[in-house]
Amino acid sequence: MPIPIAVVGEDLTGDGEVDQRDQKRALVLAPYFWQFSQWDESDHLAERLESIPAYEGNVTVHVNRTQGDRNVTVQDWLSFEDYDAIFISTHGARECNVQPDGMEWCYAVVSTGLELNLIDLNATLYKGFELVGPFENESSNAVISLGFTKYTAKKWYPNGLDNTLLSLSACETGLIPGDELAAAVAGEQFVLMAWTEVVPSDLAFKALGTFVEQLSLGASSELAYQAVIEAGFGSDGALAVWVIQFLSAKSAERRNHSRQRRGATSPTFVQSDGIGQRSSGVGGGTISSAVGPQL
Repeated sequence: MPIPIAVVGEDLTGDGEVDQRDQKRALVLAPYFWQFSQWDESDHLAERLESIPAYEGNVTVHVNRTQGDRNVTVQDWLSFEDYDAIFISTHGARECNVQPDGMEWCYAVVSTGLELNLIDLNATLYKGFELVGPFENESSNAVISLGFTKYTAKKWYPNGLDNTLLSLSACETGLIPGDELAAAVAGEQFVLMAWTEVVPSDLAFKALGTFVEQLSLGASSELAYQAVIEAGFGSDGALAVWVIQFLSAKSAERRNHSRQRRGATSPTFVQSDGIGQRSSGVGGGTISSAVGPQL
């Protein structure tokens, strides 16, 4: 059975010997499990990944099951280079900053679930993270939240992630025109999966569950993604669109920020009523994908 999302079988060192590393590593993060509850896919994904021989015994799962849990840490967000596959269930948002000429620059913000006091902001570990808020007061111990953006990626992963699959199961984190998140984190043979618009948690649960189920059956990431689309999850006509991008650091274009006329917005990461969604607001989208190497 072929190993999915594989680095196995490549001559990674250039010495003519094929790398047969069978022990691969996966990271599953769920900072908002306590909000998504039964519609958080993290436990299901971890179980499926463990069923893949190459990942058995090498799946790290950090979940905040209650609001007071701090099991997802800053070290998790800075350790992506230690893993072959990373699955993150969280909130996301599109931030747009208005320029003096009335135009604005937009980019994706992925909520880390991390909180800290303003007095701790000088800590080296937090450099490059987005300050999300809320600011309860202006004192030095005001509690704020942190977001992962293209700037975080450029700070902590300047060479990109090689032979890596990164899944952001979060709203508004996929294919923002001009956003450089994918290019900033991409290394050689890199795959990014994300949602283009606001996504209900039950849809995200079904899409990711289908994807990893296909991986466990030996499918490549591209074929697993196609199975998700064919099942009607994350495709045209769904409430949100799930996109996959195959990138190589040598070929990925470093695009400029988008500059669109619209009102200024700030990212907010809240749980809605009912089944819940992984951002605030509503939206839809159309399917899009970039062609590149299969992992």
